[in-house]
Amino acid sequence: MNSQKVAFVCLHGSAKSLIAAEAFNRIATGRNLPFRAITSGPEPDSEVPENVVAGLRSRGIDVGQYRPTLIAAAQLADADLIVSFACDAGRRLASSKAEERWDECPAVAADFDIAWTFITGRVEKLGFPQEWEALMAQSVTPARSEIVLLSGHDLRRLLDPKIVIEALREAYAALADNQGDQGRSVGFMIDGGSIHVKSGLLPGSHLAFASKVNVNLPDNWKLRGLPTIQGMVVVSDAKDGRPLAIMESITLTGIRTAATAALAAEYGARKHSKRAAIIGCGAQARYQLEAIKTAFPLETVRVFDIDAARAEAFARANATATCSVAPVSSVREAVRDVDICITCTTSKFPILTDDLDLRGCFVAAIGADNPEKQEIAPALMRGARILVDDIEACATGGDLNHALRAGVMSKDQVHAELADLAAGRKPGRMTGDELVIFDSSGSGVQDVAAAWVAYRESCRTGIGGRFDLSGTAMAGSL
Repeated sequence: MNSQKVAFVCLHGSAKSLIAAEAFNRIATGRNLPFRAITSGPEPDSEVPENVVAGLRSRGIDVGQYRPTLIAAAQLADADLIVSFACDAGRRLASSKAEERWDECPAVAADFDIAWTFITGRVEKLGFPQEWEALMAQSVTPARSEIVLLSGHDLRRLLDPKIVIEALREAYAALADNQGDQGRSVGFMIDGGSIHVKSGLLPGSHLAFASKVNVNLPDNWKLRGLPTIQGMVVVSDAKDGRPLAIMESITLTGIRTAATAALAAEYGARKHSKRAAIIGCGAQARYQLEAIKTAFPLETVRVFDIDAARAEAFARANATATCSVAPVSSVREAVRDVDICITCTTSKFPILTDDLDLRGCFVAAIGADNPEKQEIAPALMRGARILVDDIEACATGGDLNHALRAGVMSKDQVHAELADLAAGRKPGRMTGDELVIFDSSGSGVQDVAAAWVAYRESCRTGIGGRFDLSGTAMAGSL
């Protein structure tokens, strides 16, 4: 694709094309590229539908600049690529133009989140070719008084899963000799939810310190049209104390959580694993799939979600020519004969139980990050080889916590922490037929390792904004 302008066309010129244009423009803006998307339709709505307005605003997007416009041949003639949603207007008015058809896109009015997942996934697959990179603004190392500002989109462009996996491997290997750098967490209960703070030093080197603050309000969307979880990560130079960067936390958390699971899988899964299952098709699932495909040559992925439509949309958005992704109707069907299973849900009851045949499987249980959540039945934990990211955190807030409380195992039966594995002090999987479960509750080490990579990549590429704390300069864009 050598396009400099993309036209997203749907019948009414809004909803689907609006989401696609915003996703495309965020990529271009994040890379400081002079490329923009336009939205249009042969029968434009006078207003953007209310559910689309609410959905976009929940993601910090101003819809004012994307009011639907009447499609015109001259307008499409200025575009290098036309993407249409079940609409033939682009083909009729600009037949010589390159066109992609996304007719299978779910209806936005039915479920904004499902449509968002499908469309943004397809937009990112459009790609940005190498020749566009030459047009990026020259990267500049931030001045000593400047803070780097990174949006969620910036982080998705900067943090390739392979880079983050290797950064985590290095961080955990260093942690093995520096247990005091494990990180600390603190929580506060507030009306309608909670506030969580995770902090950590870059193990061993102490080059950087990061602190993540997330506010979790389960009813936030229903009451205010805002996301359930919102927050930021602050990165500081641990040598001289300078604040270095502020980053959107939800994207960073998703990327580092998936990379941590993929790293653990390299120690706990069978080599050359090709079949995987993902239980739970929310925002985390996409990060998990990207990371695990980086580490293993997956050919088949089965997905399950209690919302069948969400699973179907996820499968459509993420299937490729080399790796099929198929929705299934039950957990049992999803995990049948798989090599790897990832559970990323908000469940409060076990979804993997001891009546399932999971011999030889590696399970990454990443959903249970507080005492109320649970994904793995204690009886299943008892019969498995257990790996953890942080034994103390898992013992108080992960699936290990439930197994300990049920009295089916003790902490000394945990085989290894991720630091032991990364440092080569303990092996992971011992036999081909054993069940290996990785219990992950998240930690400040993961946050600081990923945030440090993001900061360094931003300095190298120029992606992101720059803010001078003295108030005298502002450069770049989010």
